[in-house]
Amino acid sequence: MQSESRVPVFAHLEGICHVYIDEGADPDKAEAVTLNAKMRRTGIAPLFDRIISSHELGYPKEKDRFWELLQDIEPFAPAKTLFIDDNLDVLRAAAAYGISHLLAVPKPDSTLEPVDTAEFPSLHAFEDILGYFQQTHQAKAS
Repeated sequence: MQSESRVPVFAHLEGICHVYIDEGADPDKAEAVTLNAKMRRTGIAPLFDRIISSHELGYPKEKDRFWELLQDIEPFAPAKTLFIDDNLDVLRAAAAYGISHLLAVPKPDSTLEPVDTAEFPSLHAFEDILGYFQQTHQAKAS
């Protein structure tokens, strides 16, 4: 399938999947289908009670309004919230909003070199999340 496709296709869950939406398509439906495919393919959907996209809120995560609207529809305690992203500007916006547990993904695209994420702890694989929590817990205990 991948060799015959005229657009990028999920191969081994590595790298970024680009989605092309026809100009006549319904963007809301396209976003919902894409998110559903991503969650089913990775098998992580059952781990979430709710998934909210920036598209749903109408603002990018770099904007304060995104965080305000997110807080309105899904209240959360910023000091107790873990947020993971591959965009450093988004992580900076989350930090400015008060989210205290931030992890950067330094290599979201396996075909590119890692990004310098020195200002944030890095998450190289899902398994790293457990290590992050153990380090945070140990730091608070001492």
